[in-house]
Amino acid sequence: MDTAPGPQGSLEQPPRAHHPSTAALLQYFDYAHLPARLRLISRPFHDLAHLMASGLTGGELSAGLRHLLQAKDCMVRAALPCHTVTRSPQIGDMVLAIVDPAANNGTDEAPAIITRVFTDALVNVRILVDTGAVPPCKTSVWLYATREDVDASTNPSHAVFWPPRA
Repeated sequence: MDTAPGPQGSLEQPPRAHHPSTAALLQYFDYAHLPARLRLISRPFHDLAHLMASGLTGGELSAGLRHLLQAKDCMVRAALPCHTVTRSPQIGDMVLAIVDPAANNGTDEAPAIITRVFTDALVNVRILVDTGAVPPCKTSVWLYATREDVDASTNPSHAVFWPPRA
């Protein structure tokens, strides 16, 4: 099969079966399981990997895919919550939690007090709902920088975030 670049330098080739080692590497570029924010980071790596695999062959393709996979993993890790926290939490710090509006006088955000710090991204909190209910506690919740980060996470009901700064 001719592997020379196609028109205008493209690598497009007729579809073909990938070598087993190439197919094994390509599976790690899948991104459908990621939260939306991380899919945006991962997708260009997926697209480039599949473009290269469609027009190139050999050991250097496998080496290039491994390096591309390493780069993709680094970029996705850079966007994880532990890398987006804006400051180190301390016991007594106020954060915000997403709650059921029916249990909070119609609003879906409630203040929460950090009661234990495990890491810069993992804390325990006591949520101060706006009703007469006993304040619920949540343990081992992820601490994010913003509400948008929580909304993009895989489990927003088990996360808190720093309030916006004025």
